Amino acid sequence: MILGRLMGYSLVRKGVARYLVVLAFCGANVNTLSAMEFIKDFYLPLTTNYDSNIQMVNNNQKSVITYAASPRLTLIAQDELNKFNFDASMFLQKSSDRKISEDRDDPSLSAGWQRDFSRGQFFVTSGYTKSSTRTTELNRSGLVAADGSAISKSVNLGLSYLLTDRYTLSTGLGYQSQEYTSIGLVDYTSKTINAKLSYLYSPTLAPFIQTSLNRYEETGITSGSRISKSTSAGVNYQANDRLTMVASAGVNQVSSGGRGWIGAYSLGYFLDDKSSINASITRSVSPSGLGGFEKSDSMNINYTRDLSARDRVGADFGWNINRSINQTRNKQLNAWYVHDLSQEWSLRANTQYRTLENGSQQADGYLVGLSIVFQYPNF
Repeated sequence: MILGRLMGYSLVRKGVARYLVVLAFCGANVNTLSAMEFIKDFYLPLTTNYDSNIQMVNNNQKSVITYAASPRLTLIAQDELNKFNFDASMFLQKSSDRKISEDRDDPSLSAGWQRDFSRGQFFVTSGYTKSSTRTTELNRSGLVAADGSAISKSVNLGLSYLLTDRYTLSTGLGYQSQEYTSIGLVDYTSKTINAKLSYLYSPTLAPFIQTSLNRYEETGITSGSRISKSTSAGVNYQANDRLTMVASAGVNQVSSGGRGWIGAYSLGYFLDDKSSINASITRSVSPSGLGGFEKSDSMNINYTRDLSARDRVGADFGWNINRSINQTRNKQLNAWYVHDLSQEWSLRANTQYRTLENGSQQADGYLVGLSIVFQYPNF
C-alpha cells in the first residue's frame, strides 16, 4: 500500500511521474528481461545502543537503551541500456523507556530507472521514508527534545546530454512532500528545477556553472509561497588516482529573506592502499520544517582504515550551524570498529559524543552501541 501511494505522488500532482515510473518497470519486453543481469542483496543489522541523553537537554537528563533491527533488500536489474533498482528497508526499534523514546517501525522505499542512450542518459526515481525527527532535525532545527516522526515522499527526473565532446548539459525536476508529527514543525512541499553546464577542459579539470529554483509551500496554505534561486560556478579536479576535489561558490536569493552567498568544497584522498580521508565544507539554503528556507553551515571529516582483511576502523567529525530562527549549533564525534566473522557475518562497535547549543542552552550526550550484522550478497 505504501509503495502504491508513493508512486502516486507526482511533480505536478497530475500523474506524470506515476506514468513514468510504471512505464519504466513495464516497458521492457520479454526478450529484454531475459537478457538482463539481476543483483539481489539482503542486509540485516541487529543493534543495541545506550544513549546517555537522547533528548539533548541540559537538566533532568535521562538515559535509554534501544534495541533495533533494520532489514534491507536491494534489487537491481540491468542490461546494456537500462538499469532498474528497488530498495526496501524497515527500521524496527524497541525502547527501554517509551516516555522519552518511542518504539519505532519506520519503512523506507525507493525505486528508479536509468536509461542510457548514445549521447547521455535519463533517469526517474521515487522514494518514501519515515524516520525519527531526532535524526532529521538534529542538524536542522535542533528540535529533538520530543520524539516524533518525519515522513518524506519524493519524485525526481533528470536528463544528462552530451552537447559536444567537451560540453555536457544536465537538467532535473524534483518534488518533495514533508510531513511531521512533532510540535513546532510545519508540513510543506518543495518543487525544484535545476540545470548544470560542465566543460571538460582536460582529463583532470572540469569547470561548471549551475542554477536552481525551489518553490516552497506550507501544506494547506495556497498563498505566501517562498522562492529560492541559486546560481554558482565551480570546478571538478582530479589530480591523480588518489586525490579528488570539488569546489563551488555562488549566490542565493530567497523571496522572503534577501540575498547571500553559498558555497561548497569537498576533498577525497587515499592516504595509502588501506586508508582514506574525506572532508567537506558547505554553506547551503534548503527547505525547513520551521517554515520557509534555512541557511546552514557544515563541516564534515571522515577517516577509514583497513587494519587487516577482516578488521576496519573509522572516525568522523561533524559540525553544523543552523542559521534559522533557532540558531542551533551541533557537533558530533563518532568512532567505530568492524570485525568480519565470516563472509556473511560481522560485528560492529561504535561510540559517539555530541553537543547541541540552542541560544543560551547547551547540552551534551554520548552513545555506545554494538551490532551484529548479517549480509547475504547476490543471493
